[in-house]
Amino acid sequence: MATNVFGAIEELFAGDSALAASCPGKLWTKFAPETVSQPYCVLTPERTQVEFTTGTSYREKQEYQLSVFGKDGASVYTAMRDIEKAFDWIALPLTGTDTHMASRRTNRVGPFPEEEDEHSPAWRGIIEYEVMVQRSL
Repeated sequence: MATNVFGAIEELFAGDSALAASCPGKLWTKFAPETVSQPYCVLTPERTQVEFTTGTSYREKQEYQLSVFGKDGASVYTAMRDIEKAFDWIALPLTGTDTHMASRRTNRVGPFPEEEDEHSPAWRGIIEYEVMVQRSL
């Protein structure tokens, strides 16, 4: 089990057989290498906002973006569908001082074509999640 949301998302992604099949390029944080298999996914933290504090703990809203890149719209769509099946309304396995309170998908865009160059795939899809975490100090 992970001690933070970022690690929990990575663990769940790595342990899901449907995602391994539909997203053979795996999950990357921020950037993927140019030689990665497609489709692949990039996890990016968007923002963190403290909701309230009580002196010994606080609640935090964390927003993440999962971007799927691939050579065609169909493969990107399949990977996006499998990400949603794996992550929508799940309880993230956290240990330590963080307790998962809730998570939900807040946005889904694509797949849509992108301008292709020698270093870029031609299709992209974006899924955004909001995660509420209770943190103990």
